[in-house]
Amino acid sequence: MGGGTPTFFDPQNLKILIDGIFENAVRADDAALSFEAHPNSTTADHLEVLYNLGFRRISIGVQDLSPKIMKAINRNQTVEEITFVTNYARILGYDSVNYDLIYGLPFQTMDDMRVTMDYLAEMLPDRIAFYSYAHVPWKSAGQRAFEDQDVPQGLEKYQLKKYGTERLNALGYQSIGMDHFALEMDSLYQNFKAGLMHRNFMGYTDKKTSLLIGLGASSISETPTMYVQNEKHIEDYTTAIEKSGFSLTKGHQLTKTQQNIRTHILRLMCTYQTEWSASMEDQIIKDICLDSMHELILDQLVVLEGNKLVITEKGKDFIRNICAGIDFEFARPTQKVYSSAI
Repeated sequence: MGGGTPTFFDPQNLKILIDGIFENAVRADDAALSFEAHPNSTTADHLEVLYNLGFRRISIGVQDLSPKIMKAINRNQTVEEITFVTNYARILGYDSVNYDLIYGLPFQTMDDMRVTMDYLAEMLPDRIAFYSYAHVPWKSAGQRAFEDQDVPQGLEKYQLKKYGTERLNALGYQSIGMDHFALEMDSLYQNFKAGLMHRNFMGYTDKKTSLLIGLGASSISETPTMYVQNEKHIEDYTTAIEKSGFSLTKGHQLTKTQQNIRTHILRLMCTYQTEWSASMEDQIIKDICLDSMHELILDQLVVLEGNKLVITEKGKDFIRNICAGIDFEFARPTQKVYSSAI
């Protein structure tokens, strides 16, 4: 439960929402319920109500501990609030705590990263998501509150990532897939080692499924052959449901080739390798991909072993670029659309 911060809602309203969803649904015995928590708005009541509803995993948006950085990105929270939410969740019995961290934030320095990693050493959450800051001021009005030169770029940003990764490894966190780390006893790491970890539009999961149902405004659903998105704005979302019972606004039907490419991308993101079959279609895809992968091979980011493509240790920092190379239908925009990969 996330895609925003559900703990902005009153705990009793959250109970009404979750009870309503499950009223006419059968919940699997091994269901894994998790939610995103904003430290500034998550209370003891939130943690207790959601625990009693069956939630056992919590993801806390830490980002960074610097007050200057938090003010720049309009994130009102304190270290004390993060500590309270973490500790009380553990006291109640939540068995998995994740921290979201970000490198490349405006005004972020190596000293800021060091303070955050020192705090991490004290708290030792089970999982870490260590993301690159997405600087897209042409899309986000909030990012116009500071200048482009205030945001670490290039080598400076990469050094923040490198230092953070080294500290995480020294604390016992294992790299799993793209931007994620977990302690060895965590179920996500265990499934990664067993080759069972899965990724969908919402991120990594230790339960593999071909179906993702998004509920709520702007949410995205996925089937084996399609992506669809709900109306983004609450008013349009409500109107659409009242009118037709559906809130879908756009979607994409995947071709057989796109499904094939997605399979290879997911393997790279979840296992650091993929293998083309001997089929004519797969071999054609492989030949097309290799044209765009030439520089990546020369830079020793990937290694080609027959029909198998393996991401090297150095290449793990550039998984997004590698996957873009696999997807030969990926449209390279001529103007700014996406944030940089690192």
